Amino acid sequence: MSRSVASLLALALLACLPATGARAQSTGSATPFNDTNVGNAPTVPLGGFHTEQPNYIAMSSSANNAGQVMWYVNQHFDPDQPDFGGTTALMYAAINNNAQIAYILISHSSAHVDARDKFGNTALHYAAEHGSLDVLHELLDAKAPIDAQNREGITPLMKAANSGQAAAVKLLLQSGADTSKEDFTGRDALGWAGNKVAVVQLLKNPPGGH
Repeated sequence: MSRSVASLLALALLACLPATGARAQSTGSATPFNDTNVGNAPTVPLGGFHTEQPNYIAMSSSANNAGQVMWYVNQHFDPDQPDFGGTTALMYAAINNNAQIAYILISHSSAHVDARDKFGNTALHYAAEHGSLDVLHELLDAKAPIDAQNREGITPLMKAANSGQAAAVKLLLQSGADTSKEDFTGRDALGWAGNKVAVVQLLKNPPGGH
């Protein structure tokens, strides 16, 4: 899905969502989604989760259900609460390259673009690894930390290089990713690229001279 189409779809959904500032606020009116257009939204207590409960907003994002994500955002569910595997809704949007959900989470909830999973990965790490260009754009526009290192010192650029995601590598380089950054074993993005020719060429001759 192109960024323009994703944005239009998100805006159409957002027309149903009362928003004041970065996070939707309750107006006391009826819920803007019903069982038909939300899908099989589970009945859950509002006002937050206990730590042992699964995160339904992350589950909805993992299933690419934008309408259900919107419903939970409107009910003030914590968008950064990970599921049992430690993955947040924004990370699932990055894995699935669902720019519509990413836009909703970034622009109309309190989702943090620098939130980390149990391994220290951010949503940008996931988007880079999976070559999710639409979500990469959304995250970079939202000032996600481009050279964030996980617990092994691995950056999004290294993830993209290791996965052979040349288009993602190019976008990250164009956005200022640091090619000299090293993980905690001393390996840089070029080392992570291995024999992936297109990626190696980009890293040796980065666009814009980064």
